[in-house]
Amino acid sequence: MLIALMATFAVGGAMMANEHVGACPEPESSPYERSNGAFTVHALDRQTLLMEGGIDDASVQAFRAALTDETRRIVLNSTGGSVAPAIDIAEDILARGLDVEVRGICASSCANYLFVAGQTKWIAPGALVLWHGAPGGRVSADEQRERFRAAITRSRPEASQVEVEATIDRSISRWLSEIERQETLYRHLGISTRILYEVNDSQGVNRVNVVTGAVDRTHARWVPAEVLTRCLGIQNIQAGQEPSTPQEWATTLAELGVPERLTVGAVMIDDQFCTPSQTPPDLTETGEL
Repeated sequence: MLIALMATFAVGGAMMANEHVGACPEPESSPYERSNGAFTVHALDRQTLLMEGGIDDASVQAFRAALTDETRRIVLNSTGGSVAPAIDIAEDILARGLDVEVRGICASSCANYLFVAGQTKWIAPGALVLWHGAPGGRVSADEQRERFRAAITRSRPEASQVEVEATIDRSISRWLSEIERQETLYRHLGISTRILYEVNDSQGVNRVNVVTGAVDRTHARWVPAEVLTRCLGIQNIQAGQEPSTPQEWATTLAELGVPERLTVGAVMIDDQFCTPSQTPPDLTETGEL
């Protein structure tokens, strides 16, 4: 995963000031807040679209409606969202040969699918690309079925056994389809799926894993851009200066508005992804990344 440092971004328009006389302007939202908000897409110029916010089924239609024959670059600021719609958008980016540029944050499904699908992948100064896992990995379909069962019975205790089993069947079908689609995409791109599966720990702890590693309550990890290319096969990355100290890492996260609980500590991972994997990881994602 990648990190480029040293600048704060104000991607897109600022929030409108209160127009009442004497009122103080509303504070501008941070890149993180916009990346984690409602999905929006609009043109920055004739060749460039800005896409911000969480990805869901409606995002695909909005993205396709905004595309024109002149579109050449997609600027990304998104913390991700649902897997299938993100892959739909990634396939459109790939089919059109579009470049992508991260300004702010490209996390989770944005990183897993949209970022890697770009022809040239630009990471602007101060921007972050983040992973935190994907459907698949070491979890078998039977194990995932039991996880779905536990989640459904906990959230819908009134559901009948028939309803529970039907919901599980639909969820497993979606889960298997997502795995097949993401692995097809990665094979086509010549990228190792280790970046999807090995950033999670074996206990399945939910964490945010940066392009260059992982961030959770206790530590952060990052991987240099050249390792992403040399060891994982992610080509055509154009990145700015990367962090060289834990302080630089924490500063970048803070400038983007990432919650403080995700900024504690940092360690460097260099050639971990260049070493053959011994045991695939345990993953808990079920489609919402």
